[in-house]
Amino acid sequence: MKMFIPEAKPIRVLLVGASGKLGKLVVHFWNDFSPLVTLVEQHRRSHPGNSVKWSPLDGHLELSKFVDKFGNFDVMVILAGATPNSNNEYSLNKDIIVSCLSAANRLKIKKILVASSSAVYGSYKAIPFTETSKCIPQNPYGISKLEMERECDIWRSKGLEICCLRIGNVVGADALSSNILSSTMENVLYLDVFPTGGGAIRSYIGPRTMASVIHSLCLYSGRLPETLNIASPTPVSMIDIAAASGKPWKSRDVCNGTNRSITLDCSALSKVYCFDRRDSEPNTMVAQWKETLVHETF
Repeated sequence: MKMFIPEAKPIRVLLVGASGKLGKLVVHFWNDFSPLVTLVEQHRRSHPGNSVKWSPLDGHLELSKFVDKFGNFDVMVILAGATPNSNNEYSLNKDIIVSCLSAANRLKIKKILVASSSAVYGSYKAIPFTETSKCIPQNPYGISKLEMERECDIWRSKGLEICCLRIGNVVGADALSSNILSSTMENVLYLDVFPTGGGAIRSYIGPRTMASVIHSLCLYSGRLPETLNIASPTPVSMIDIAAASGKPWKSRDVCNGTNRSITLDCSALSKVYCFDRRDSEPNTMVAQWKETLVHETF
């Protein structure tokens, strides 16, 4: 039985960051789901299809003109931001969220989903992190995402419903996926292997499942929690992800003290989204990713 309760009326969703790596994956699968949700993609440059040309850092005025012409949005999904692979200043994460939430407040878009990261937790223990776990980020990216989350508290006091999505690893948008694509017989993929003989265990989610989760959260009629861990319920080995891709790889030893298992407890998400048991299978996740590959090949 599904736990979420969809709205009875159609809704319009503005996806900020549709041209980013994660945004492209979400857009690719969006039309697989309920037609109740109309997706409008935000791009900084003119883009075909159902899209709006708007840069959040330029303020709300251009977005206001679009709203005046075509109508307002019910939900704003913010996937834009600096990532470890984007070569951008991490301070942009706070700047972008301030601009987006300011625009949402002015345009009376009350419900906002914000892409945060599991990096806010750090790696100080080897048991699954819950949304109430202490946040001790270990790198500039995680620190910037936690600062971004704290900025959201200010805007909640103004009446915005903001849910920060602490996303684990999305197959197709993470470092391992990039390394899989770039690996060749000469440039072999190396993976960590621990003294026990196993690979690193992490919380992953396939791109289609990720898009489905966001779609369902947009439709959810209740009030979402302020933070939600986002991943499939069962963590997986990174070795199994690589094996599912079919690419060859070699092992490398890891330093003593490195946590083999850094995972998320997604029981809160499972209360508002109904997972299929196959969503946690590496073969399913990689198959979903392969559907999105147009120019790249394995």
